[in-house]
Amino acid sequence: MKSYQFRDAFIRYTLLLTAIMFVLYGSLIFIYNNQVNTEIKETSEQNLKDLKVDIQSKESINKGRYYIIQSKGHIENHSKLSYATISKILERMKNSKSYKYEGTSGIFYIIKDRMDQKTIYSITDVSDYEETKDLLYNLMLFLMLFTLLFIVGAAYYLAIKPIRAYEEMLRSHQTFLQNTTHEMKTPIASVSLGIDYIKALEPNLTDKSLQSISKMKQEIQYIQSLISKTLNISSKIDRVAVNIIPILDYTIEQFENLFQMKIERNYDASIIYTVNEDDIKQIMTILLDNAIKHNCQLVDIRVKAMIKEQHLILEVIDNGIGIQQDQIPFIFDRYYRGNTGIEGSGLGLDILKLIIKQYNGTIEVQSEQYKQTKFILTL
Repeated sequence: MKSYQFRDAFIRYTLLLTAIMFVLYGSLIFIYNNQVNTEIKETSEQNLKDLKVDIQSKESINKGRYYIIQSKGHIENHSKLSYATISKILERMKNSKSYKYEGTSGIFYIIKDRMDQKTIYSITDVSDYEETKDLLYNLMLFLMLFTLLFIVGAAYYLAIKPIRAYEEMLRSHQTFLQNTTHEMKTPIASVSLGIDYIKALEPNLTDKSLQSISKMKQEIQYIQSLISKTLNISSKIDRVAVNIIPILDYTIEQFENLFQMKIERNYDASIIYTVNEDDIKQIMTILLDNAIKHNCQLVDIRVKAMIKEQHLILEVIDNGIGIQQDQIPFIFDRYYRGNTGIEGSGLGLDILKLIIKQYNGTIEVQSEQYKQTKFILTL
């Protein structure tokens, strides 16, 4: 399962909300701009009609109305525009029926029509319309900047929400683990005292019995150390330079005795590495338990250990049923169980991944069904 990336989520939410903002405000500006332009055009066309009626009826034309009449090269200017400006406008309107002129005297929308061998240009002052549009654009720009600040806050909230939920779940999970392990301390301590009591009451135990009791005591101490680590989950793990081989041998022997099988070992002559002993025991316990649990007891298991380029390399290989290629990416997910017919919680490999992560190490899985499965750990 891919880990949650706050930065990617924050950017994704910001871009999504910003896109929605631009679509919303862009649509409003587009609609309003079209309405204003339509109103300008309708007003100009109506002014042209009124002007043509007034000219045909030879009535006096309102002095506030601007227009130009062009006839056989002669130009009548009934506007506040200069003749030089009018000449430029007429030149540009040779192949066009409308033109918007912006100058120091204002903004004008000009349309033309023919009447009695004359060309009439109706000039409508649209400065108020354009000022209204500019006011809208400035208002929209202010609102967009304000909305953008809101979007950043909303994107941060949406991106951080899963992290806070995860942190709360993690706190609950840690509290549950600590409460559970704390309750386990007393019965395990009682078992440890009971073993000591047996040794004290039975001084004539055989060597084999003493050896079994000693191993039981070691396992109880190992469980007690795991409980201690859980109760002090935030504390720094003690790591010292140790010889890895006796730790591997001890863990392997426990499985050999329990399952009455032989596990092949292939180590370097001496392997000294800085680790926590309990971590090595837990790593091997998880890997050997999986190799046996997911295969029959006739499976052959090999354990390799070496130092390569100042890193500890551990390999556990079995010739069992293997893992399907499409399942390999998911086997380290918490509670994932590739084979639901086998008893288990689906936590082992997830715990293994967390241990390896503490050492900034890597895990590689190579598997071919019904031939071989190999776990390669680099610490």
